[in-house]
Amino acid sequence: MRERERAFLRAGRQKPFLRFFLIAVILGAGCLSGSPASWGASELDGLKQAAEEGAAMSQYMLGRVYDTGDGAAQDLPEAVKWYEKAAAQGNTMAQNRLGEMLRDGLGVAKDIEKARDWFQKAAKSGFPQARANLDALNAGSGIPASVPATPQPAADLYSQGKARYDAEDYPAAFGLFSKAAEQGNAGAQSYLGFMYDNGQGVKQDDAQALAWYRKAAEQGNVAAQTNLGIMYATGQGVGRDDAQAVAWYRRAADQGYENAQYGLGIMYDNGRGVGQDYAQAVAWYRKAADQGHASAQASLGFMYDIGRGVGQDYAQAAAWYRRAAEQGHATAQFNLALLYANGRGVGRDDAQAAAWYRKAADQGHASAQASLGFMYDIGRGVGQDYAQAA
Repeated sequence: MRERERAFLRAGRQKPFLRFFLIAVILGAGCLSGSPASWGASELDGLKQAAEEGAAMSQYMLGRVYDTGDGAAQDLPEAVKWYEKAAAQGNTMAQNRLGEMLRDGLGVAKDIEKARDWFQKAAKSGFPQARANLDALNAGSGIPASVPATPQPAADLYSQGKARYDAEDYPAAFGLFSKAAEQGNAGAQSYLGFMYDNGQGVKQDDAQALAWYRKAAEQGNVAAQTNLGIMYATGQGVGRDDAQAVAWYRRAADQGYENAQYGLGIMYDNGRGVGQDYAQAVAWYRKAADQGHASAQASLGFMYDIGRGVGQDYAQAAAWYRRAAEQGHATAQFNLALLYANGRGVGRDDAQAAAWYRKAADQGHASAQASLGFMYDIGRGVGQDYAQAA
């Protein structure tokens, strides 16, 4: 056994799954002789554990085991599954073999275009067999070997990326959105900004988030315009600039985007980036509230509750609080409870007050928790219970 091999195996002694990952690396690098057929059950189990832990080379090796039947019963669909996992992490051997299986319909429905895509990925990384497979495939379809296949349309890449994002497969979504974004797809650019913003499938990076939001925003994407406004309003990744925040909120709000309408309402309510104007705040809150935006509904309820920018109207306050409260908005639940406790806009109903306090309290709303404790303390709307009050 060569020293390099010994070093690998010494490194894996402490964790069994790591040992089998390293065995996979050694086998893949051609450092060991023999085959999985000579392994016992513990070796195969170890390889599976390493693969399940996300080691790409182990995923490839496990795919080979099921592909060839060398070490386990042949199972081509299972081989495809593990090749896909390794290929998605950039393993060129897995990408090439997955392409071959898609080309030939082995363990998976035959799909020449997907096969070509995997061959291209592996060939781009310098894997020679993939280059040969790609040239042969292109020759058969009349595409010259020297001419790459036509890039996948940005709209298709975006749709595939959205499907992967919805499935919470963020690394795959990020890759697909990146390709679509480079082709100028505004939706993909907006998603890239959001993924950089939140560290989904990529390291969190405010500067990249800002850059991609801006690209999408300049094309009129309302979500990107709103998120760009938020970054300016909070000073995230850029110097705080309320005027810029208002400008971007307005561009999206004028297109009917409720999140931006709510954000613009906040700016008018607080006099940030615009002169303070409660009537304008009410107007923008209402636009968003009418579209079901819970925070806007709660804010509009509060404006009616205290008579700010609109005539005081407890019945309207209760109506808007209720719409937000039924969507789970904790502050709206608390404020609705206060109206029931005091008989404002609704008939006084201590049981209803306690019920809404409880809903808000269960979400961690501190004032609701204190109020519910008080209700138990004096037995109002609930049976008196000092233990619950405490």
